[in-house]
Amino acid sequence: MAMTIAKALIKVMKMDDRPLTPKEAWERIRDEELYEFQTLTPLHVVRTTLRRQCEGLEFPSARKKKLFKQESGGRFS
Repeated sequence: MAMTIAKALIKVMKMDDRPLTPKEAWERIRDEELYEFQTLTPLHVVRTTLRRQCEGLEFPSARKKKLFKQESGGRFS
């Protein structure tokens, strides 16, 4: 089974054992070759994935299942 963006995000957060900014998370996913983005804007995709599945953020395209939590400084855990 191929790794999803959300699973790749969880993996890099566990690897670093700290909350990450979307840019840090994207760079780690890229460096570890965990997911191959098919877009010119991978950082936007990472940011959107984090927000859609973030506790406390509700909007029409948000997911019901929350996997992430927003921390201070624009970081997510």
